[in-house]
Amino acid sequence: MQEKSKKKVPVYQMTPSSAVEVDGRVCVVEKVDAIEEGGPGGKGRFQVLFRDLENHKTSQQTLDGITAFDEVSGKEHTLAYLYLEDERYMFLDQDTLETVSLSEEVVQEKRFYLKSGTLVTGSVYQEVIASIELPTFMEMSVSSVGEALPDEDKRYIVLETGAKILAPCFVEVGDVIKVDTEDHEFVQRI
Repeated sequence: MQEKSKKKVPVYQMTPSSAVEVDGRVCVVEKVDAIEEGGPGGKGRFQVLFRDLENHKTSQQTLDGITAFDEVSGKEHTLAYLYLEDERYMFLDQDTLETVSLSEEVVQEKRFYLKSGTLVTGSVYQEVIASIELPTFMEMSVSSVGEALPDEDKRYIVLETGAKILAPCFVEVGDVIKVDTEDHEFVQRI
């Protein structure tokens, strides 16, 4: 079991994938949205979506920016994506060489960029992989293209993994492109 850090983290400094203790339970921060600006010092109000590491249930709370939670320390593991089996995402932990099965709640929208062999970073808290981070940029082949959008020189394309993004009309089926996995955007044709 991991040691818990005593460092306090105010809501206005929380980021997705960080872990904090909420009502005695270890939770991962899924999303933080400012709903009321408060100026410097985090005095606004925020809507925070937490996911409980034990039962994977989510809860949303509206909190003052200066409200602080105990940060939970963790470690990172390098994971290689293998395949999807019965709605579970199978990875090989490069540190322990064990096969790891992750749920869709952990993988989330990142599943649209997973292809066999993709290396991701897994955030581990209390021996549980709480979240994964993709490489910021990935190369993907284009499997289909849509019609050009009205009054634009862009169209939707579908990548080999099923992700759908907007790209310039010069991108064709079979092209390999560089994609920003954080912003879900076309970067360049390779």
